[in-house]
Amino acid sequence: MKQLILTLLAPCVGVLPAFATITVTLTPDLNSPQPVGTSITWTAVVTDTSAGDHDYRFTAQKTGAPVQVLSDYAMSNTWVWTQSAFEGAFTVGVVARNRTTGETGSAAVPYQLSTRLVNGLAAVTSTANPLVARFSAPACLSPNSMQIVFFRGGMYEATVQTTNLEPCRAIMGAPRPDLSSMNFYIAGMYPSTEYLMRFEVLAPDGTLLAPEQALAPTGAPVNMGRNIAFTTGPIPAGTPLSSFVVTLPPPAGGSDQKWLLHSWNNRNSPSLQFATDLVGSPVWFYQGTADADRIYRPGWGGKLMALHNNATSPLDSTLREIDLAGNTLVETSVRRVNEQLAQMGLEPISNFSHDVSRIFNPGKPNHGHIVLLATTHLISTTHQGGTPRNPVDIVGDDVIVLDRNLQVAWAWSPYPHLDLDRAAVLGETCTPTGQCKPAPGFTSGNDWTHANSARYTPWDGNIIVSLRHQDWVVKVNYADGTGDGSVVWRLGKDGDFTITTKTTESTPDIGYRWFSHQHDAEFEFRGTVIGSRRVMTVFDNGNTRVAQFNPSGHSRCQIYAVDEANRTVNLNTSADEGVYGSSQGSAQALTNGNVACTNGSNGRHAESDQQGNLVYVLDPPAPGAVYRSFRMKDFYTTPTY
Repeated sequence: MKQLILTLLAPCVGVLPAFATITVTLTPDLNSPQPVGTSITWTAVVTDTSAGDHDYRFTAQKTGAPVQVLSDYAMSNTWVWTQSAFEGAFTVGVVARNRTTGETGSAAVPYQLSTRLVNGLAAVTSTANPLVARFSAPACLSPNSMQIVFFRGGMYEATVQTTNLEPCRAIMGAPRPDLSSMNFYIAGMYPSTEYLMRFEVLAPDGTLLAPEQALAPTGAPVNMGRNIAFTTGPIPAGTPLSSFVVTLPPPAGGSDQKWLLHSWNNRNSPSLQFATDLVGSPVWFYQGTADADRIYRPGWGGKLMALHNNATSPLDSTLREIDLAGNTLVETSVRRVNEQLAQMGLEPISNFSHDVSRIFNPGKPNHGHIVLLATTHLISTTHQGGTPRNPVDIVGDDVIVLDRNLQVAWAWSPYPHLDLDRAAVLGETCTPTGQCKPAPGFTSGNDWTHANSARYTPWDGNIIVSLRHQDWVVKVNYADGTGDGSVVWRLGKDGDFTITTKTTESTPDIGYRWFSHQHDAEFEFRGTVIGSRRVMTVFDNGNTRVAQFNPSGHSRCQIYAVDEANRTVNLNTSADEGVYGSSQGSAQALTNGNVACTNGSNGRHAESDQQGNLVYVLDPPAPGAVYRSFRMKDFYTTPTY
């Protein structure tokens, strides 16, 4: 890669000198400055003396801060940049790469974002999403933090919500204190409804500071007490939000997790994702791009992780992080990840699949890294019926960890670490027209693992993976990025744990105690040890149990108490969902001690008490598949953290 020297010709256009093989101009559709939170489309134009296609990497950098990769090398020469946290001086950059020669050219453009404060005071403005507001507040002093309180007018006690706490950035006495405003997206509001909102400053111990205590960087008291009114807009006509049916009303005085974020999986509206209250009234929605654009996990602070399926060009399918207003913040593609895997000597992936989340590990180098699942193929002549004359395609799933700049930091392949002769329990296969696809040149593939969740375990820095077609949850030795990928343990029938069923002896299908073809296995409460055990939830689809044990069986919502050291586990709760869902689904422990599950292919969301009794049921209209859902008390607190 040759060294290139940048020359800026104008405030809004960057270009390389004429002696470079590749020259690049980068132009915004809106001239600088623009208010913080404005979406600005950047377009790169390449002049190249060599033939070949180009791909593009877009970056942004606030003056004095590290460069952030926004979109790693992809075929599109445009990027929509939305910086919504604070105003200031930025540099937006692009690197254009000739995919044939490997040569690159770059350009960078300075850009100024301005405040949305009005005469230095807090202000609320609308966004492109009619159910999401933008709250802008004055700077506050470190080490305090700020949050926004919002509620429906006249209904404070019943409707009050708060955003996440954002650290204040201004340091009193600093030569050049950061006086940029604090900006928040406000979500969790009904359409066409008036809300009141204000900002609050809290001390490090959580104490709410009075105005005279929460001094602004100027030394003047912060005006925190003023409520600002905002009225949400209507949901746009034609948005295909579905009507739910409350089959069993939620219990009085139940969990404070009153919102349901649905990872909607309806073929009639494949890119529509939304959230409702417990009776099915909408409070948020996201209309993605064409094909399937599905949210897989809520992150902390109002960020959401999504995967976009590109049906016409699978290698250009993308991983995205979006904000509550629906803006894409960062993005990378299957094609780009494969390029890095090849450099590491690892097999390529065919698509991103089933799960993606950020690691929550404050103070550690891998805090904010991204864990995702991806489908891979092993062409075997010795395993699962393969011969040199008739090889088989064994379809598995990698776990890949990306760093904060979307670069592959660690990867795990199942093939060296699991028994390749232990075929899918029910003999599932992939076909060209099915959900999973065989490798090129094959008309069928052995759908070996079909992993559907990968969750970080903060107490030991490892990752647990739900292997649906093995009827196992396995712990993989990630060790915060230094692990060798060995399997620490296998949880499930014929695994490494001894199971007991104390408290669940009389529940349905207890003769088959283990989960099977499960979804969304994860430890709750960040793995807090309770009586030498950790709480793990799982949605037991029950395919193997139904096929081999009880053809009339239903899916189950389960809580396990896991003792890793002694390899023992107790099935604490095994709640009959009342219906059978052969695929998809999720499980979650609630703050009131109950457990909630979404019965994916059926779409039913149900809450059960600790004895397994149904206490709340919400059913979608048919067809109403929901890949997974999340009960949330707000849009800022990640359910499992």
